[in-house]
Amino acid sequence: MNLTMEGPLQHVRQQEGMALVLVLWILMLLTVLAFEFSVMTRTEAKVTLNQRESTEAYYLARAGIYKAIAELSQPVSSEPDDDEEDLTPFNPPPDADPLEAPWMTDGRPYQVTLDNGTAEVRIYDEGGKINLNEANGSTLRELLSTLRLEQSISGIVDPILDWRDPDNNYHRNGAEDTYYLSLPEPYHAKNGPFDTMDELLWVKGITPDIFYGKQPEPGRLGRIGLIDVLTASLDAKPAVVGSSTDDDEEEEEEEESIQFKVNVNTAPPEVLMSIPGISESHTRLIVAEREFFTFLTTEDLDPFVGDIDDASPFISFQPSNTYTIDARGSIASSPGYHHIRAIVSISPKGHRILQWNDSIYAQYQQAPYGS
Repeated sequence: MNLTMEGPLQHVRQQEGMALVLVLWILMLLTVLAFEFSVMTRTEAKVTLNQRESTEAYYLARAGIYKAIAELSQPVSSEPDDDEEDLTPFNPPPDADPLEAPWMTDGRPYQVTLDNGTAEVRIYDEGGKINLNEANGSTLRELLSTLRLEQSISGIVDPILDWRDPDNNYHRNGAEDTYYLSLPEPYHAKNGPFDTMDELLWVKGITPDIFYGKQPEPGRLGRIGLIDVLTASLDAKPAVVGSSTDDDEEEEEEEESIQFKVNVNTAPPEVLMSIPGISESHTRLIVAEREFFTFLTTEDLDPFVGDIDDASPFISFQPSNTYTIDARGSIASSPGYHHIRAIVSISPKGHRILQWNDSIYAQYQQAPYGS
């Protein structure tokens, strides 16, 4: 009897073993699917959270922009007893309440706190920058020498001059159509004035680091970028037609006919040092003094400069009423942020947005003066 049952029993055991293996495979497959589903769910939840935080950061930055516009639009009297309304910002006294004092336009940070995050806002008077379309070559070289650039200054200035002049003649280290049309994605030199500062990124030699500046690193100083010291947002006199640099002296003589003016009360230190008659030591004195005082005349400024006669043709004392506003929105519980930059014009009739950029260079974050 045992002999006759051995075959069927062995067959049954084999079937049971195969069923067990099949069950184990199914359990393993279900475990993998459950794990994948869990991972996918967590990933989608994280993506959704990041998207929500990014949207919140964007609207925090946007709120910062409009808060700055509201502050700039408040009528402020430049003199305490003057009944006439004016939009000219002035420096508050040292004991002024920072919550009530008008916002300054020299790039210092202001915090706008909302429900679950903040916006860090900085305002820059465009009149405190050198106009990119009217500055001559020597002015641009002097300005770039204050930025501690690693690249050749002429390799930056000459292409700028070639880009904005109406001809196809090269400056010594410049670039015209021949260069730009040889690029993998070719385009023409503009041969006209800059409409926006972002156009500089199309110019030979202008990298994002040069344009936006560099953040401080351990053991290394940071520096501001061209966007912080130059402007294309203000009306300018037409630039002198650039000539071939076979005769540099003649070219420099032509360029000297171009002048620029900057607001001494809001100009960055690098711009102040580019003005004839103002050295680095004079700049430190001016920046320290304007924390508590607004320069209104050349007589006010005279004790703080080397030669007021040399400096005065390049200086103004009133804001341009055109401003760059940088706003960086961030959520309290998240390292993410959103950065918006807008250029606005303020007048007694209201404000006008000239440029709006809410996807600017990720590494750009202007540091306070003196940091």
